[in-house]
Amino acid sequence: MTPRRWNWRQWVAFAATVVVLLLVGYVGSYAVFYRRGVAEADAFGSPFFFYAPLADVVLQKPNDQQSWLGPFYSPVNYLHIDWFGGRSQCRGFTLCLSK
Repeated sequence: MTPRRWNWRQWVAFAATVVVLLLVGYVGSYAVFYRRGVAEADAFGSPFFFYAPLADVVLQKPNDQQSWLGPFYSPVNYLHIDWFGGRSQCRGFTLCLSK
């Protein structure tokens, strides 16, 4: 007995499932970083937040984790701001930590 080949509908369903799972993971990881960043920003009194822990951001200039997480999560952060009134991430290190 030979294995059945997938038809185009099965491939489309498989591809759609993979895309949805990747989007859920992307938005879910953004939510985790956003909540942690906003909690730390509230404790610090800043209107902006960092994706990386604040202790790591202060110790390292430039912070590697913040420098790649910022652009990676920018699209969903813009949607969050426009649709739900979320906060903006810190885009300039010297401007965000000074009052």
